[in-house]
Amino acid sequence: MATEKLAKRKQDYLIPSLILYINLNPDGTYYNYNIVKHTFRITLGIILVIIGMIGGLIPVFQGWLFGIPGLIILADYFPPVNRLLKWAKKKAGYQEK
Repeated sequence: MATEKLAKRKQDYLIPSLILYINLNPDGTYYNYNIVKHTFRITLGIILVIIGMIGGLIPVFQGWLFGIPGLIILADYFPPVNRLLKWAKKKAGYQEK
């Protein structure tokens, strides 16, 4: 039984796909995370933050319209950005329900 499980794991790694298998359970089950989705969201967040910073330098362009959504997206992946977002919410007096 153990050799069948090991053989299945080897097959999982040999399948060419864009899906990453991360072993998070001690019983050998996998959680499935879609790499393309997460890469796209991180890239989109970084692009929005960069556009927001550029918009902060140009007087006629509202940078915060792009910077804040970019930070919200990146807060799901980077703990320092998440702490910054929580601090900004607390400073603005935003209460979650």
